[in-house]
Amino acid sequence: TDRSRGLGDVYKRQIQIKQKLQILLQKNLRIKLKHQILQIQRNQKLKRKLKNNHKGAVAGIIIATAP
Repeated sequence: TDRSRGLGDVYKRQIQIKQKLQILLQKNLRIKLKHQILQIQRNQKLKRKLKNNHKGAVAGIIIATAP
């Protein structure tokens, strides 16, 4: 019975370790997801900024070349 109690403790620890590992993995995935979302948002802002700058540049060329 001492031996079986010892194995029971081992199994309990394994379950606890698995649960802690799952929590850490979930946190890590959330952090990675947040990072990816921020990167996408930055890229979208940059695209909008470049698009707006391009429109302004084209308008400036049209005005500068008008007779």
